[in-house]
Amino acid sequence: MLTYASLATTGSRINCIADRSNLGRAGVLATVLAILGSFGLTSVTGLKYVALVGVMPFLIVGIGLDDVFILLSGLADAPLRRADGTPTNTQERISFAMATSGVSITITSLTDFLAFGIGSSSSFVAIRNFSIYTGVAVLFCYLNQLTVFVPCMVINEKRAENSLHAYTCLKTKSKDELKTEGRSGVYQVCCAGSPAKNNSEFDNFCQKYPTKFCQFLVGNLVGKVFIALTFVVYLGFSVYGSINLQEGLELKNLVSDKSYLYKFNLWNNLYFDRKTLVTFFYDLPLEYHTQDTQNEISALAQKIKAHAYISSDFERNWLNAYSQSTLFNSSSELAFIGGLKEFLKYRPDLANDIAFDGSGTTIIASRFHFMSKPMFTTTEEGEFMQSMRKLAYESKFSVFAYTPPFIFYEQYVEVFPATMQTLGIAVGVMLVVTTIFMPNVFLVVMVTVTLVIILLGIVGFMYYWDLTLSSITMIDLIMTVGFSVDFSAHICHAYMSVTGKTRGEKVHHALSRSGGPIFNSALSSILGIIVLVFSKSYIFLSFFKLMLIVMLFGLFHALWVLPMFLSLIGPMVNAEVGENIEGNKEPEQSNKDVPLKELEEGMGNEIDHKKNSDALKQTSDTEVSSSKNTDKDTENINAKNTEEESRQNLLCITNEDQFTPPPLLGTQKSSAGADESQKSSTGADIKQPAMKSILTTCVLLLFMESVLPFPSQGLGGYACMDQQIGDDQCSFYSSLYDVIEAELFCDHWGSRCCLSCVMMRMKQAQKAKETKSHGKDQKTNKTNKP
Repeated sequence: MLTYASLATTGSRINCIADRSNLGRAGVLATVLAILGSFGLTSVTGLKYVALVGVMPFLIVGIGLDDVFILLSGLADAPLRRADGTPTNTQERISFAMATSGVSITITSLTDFLAFGIGSSSSFVAIRNFSIYTGVAVLFCYLNQLTVFVPCMVINEKRAENSLHAYTCLKTKSKDELKTEGRSGVYQVCCAGSPAKNNSEFDNFCQKYPTKFCQFLVGNLVGKVFIALTFVVYLGFSVYGSINLQEGLELKNLVSDKSYLYKFNLWNNLYFDRKTLVTFFYDLPLEYHTQDTQNEISALAQKIKAHAYISSDFERNWLNAYSQSTLFNSSSELAFIGGLKEFLKYRPDLANDIAFDGSGTTIIASRFHFMSKPMFTTTEEGEFMQSMRKLAYESKFSVFAYTPPFIFYEQYVEVFPATMQTLGIAVGVMLVVTTIFMPNVFLVVMVTVTLVIILLGIVGFMYYWDLTLSSITMIDLIMTVGFSVDFSAHICHAYMSVTGKTRGEKVHHALSRSGGPIFNSALSSILGIIVLVFSKSYIFLSFFKLMLIVMLFGLFHALWVLPMFLSLIGPMVNAEVGENIEGNKEPEQSNKDVPLKELEEGMGNEIDHKKNSDALKQTSDTEVSSSKNTDKDTENINAKNTEEESRQNLLCITNEDQFTPPPLLGTQKSSAGADESQKSSTGADIKQPAMKSILTTCVLLLFMESVLPFPSQGLGGYACMDQQIGDDQCSFYSSLYDVIEAELFCDHWGSRCCLSCVMMRMKQAQKAKETKSHGKDQKTNKTNKP
């Protein structure tokens, strides 16, 4: 695992400064510490170690490396330069990585922890103890990623900023400098390096090529058809296997195939009928000499022999044998027992079926034996046990049915409903968790449906791999719930985070961000459990088989099926973070980077559009023309007054010298198609979801204005009002006039807006309205307004 983690985190070319392979080893170390912590804490509490816990380290290594690859992917996506061309610092890159990947690993860690928490409520001791051990390890693994691995990321980034060697931490020169000094080629390879110039330097073959293949397959029609056909075939095999899956744990599977017990059970089932001897016990004293008692016992015996699972050729009934002998005497209880004791002298084989009290004058218990017909499936054996217990329950005497194999038949009856109940609860919990961390209904439904389909595939393919539903595989199924959510949650969260003009573009970027880490985490988990192939234990082999199935199916759904559906019907949600997806692309300029004059002209024209519409209602055509010319002159004069006032009052952009925006806000990308949406000054083209968001925001702002004493400037925060409308057409105009009755306007809905600025403009608009209502001249109002 150390070797693979190092290779998977090494860049595409040797660079002794930008190298991040040490982070792969740090991730393995954090995971190992989590495993040790789990063993230590649970052992201190006195929790019993069971054999199933032996597979826990292999499981946790996969979970830990999954988190490591996701965090490193977020760090690799972090922009190396700001919009103005200056390099970003360590704090900004780590903040970006935690904003994009921190939520993702929180979702997966929480779902894994809750899955094992649900398993800890099982009535099976082995399942309960295994779930507690593993759940604690998952919790420690998540905490170690935050407290051990993330600090290692910070240290590594600071080392790279200072141009220190990845292994010696000495000051390192670039390859060109060493070549100028006349250093040898080997020296240059081992010692040369420079800070990364673009994010593509962090790509490696383990991540680059699988991602490109998935992007190619999902991005064209032929690939989509291939994925759809494969998915249909997968569903068909899964359904058929699930219907035919058997329940139960064979005795031969509990021991090594070299043992005598294994050979005995194998040959016994192969060459002889699979019959079961069942015994009915009367555990209370009865008056056996009475005719009613004898009739009741005989009636139950007849019902038992008439049952479909009972053979009529065998019955061991001491009462029936005694009643047919010449020694039978039912005149009294003492006479009945006296004759019975004489009878047992001739039939000593029946003596062990009767229990007398200390005085030998009362029968305190007795039993009767019957043989079942040959049974070939665990389902028949489970039904046989339940039907025998039902017959015993229907008797008016205290009777119970038992045979030693019932201890195995119990799981045939209990495991299936217990598994379905546990899986149902787990799926419900996963639904709640994904809803909290991924607030998009469509994506939550996609993750949940994918989880159910993966579980269906796991259960179905157990049939083809000669596995049965038992207490052992039940543990593995509960465990796979968390893994099934992990991969699909990663890709859906990446789809929600990235930007793109089309669904296909968003899927392409989502695969760029999460495709490689998902592939690496699955491959590392498979490499971690591959050693179990050589185990002779059924427990370890079944764990390996189910882990391999869930990894392959998780990859199939996360990298093929989900991207295919998202590229066709995925929601066009806007990105919260992560604009700069491709490392070699410079981030696009936001509004504040555009020259002030251009922004003033674009926004001023739209504001004047509303003003001119009002003027048309009160003046003639000649007066309108004159008014427009005056407005343009006035606008040009106002645009040259004060740049600071123009930024605050016209552009809704804060003065960044006064405060710094939080990392999750103020980083939104303006819609690319804003110009196309500038069609109407009345707001008729604006879609209803946008108007609801506008109305909600304005009502909230008005309420805050009436309650809180906002200053006119310098409020230390942003009011980020970002809602994407349609196909990136997210501009709105003077419809706000109808909502708050003021000329409040933002050019790009989604650009950065200062809350204090918005409040100040609302006050100015209200003041302008009051001035207008007192009969002041229209032209004066327009000239004085910002």
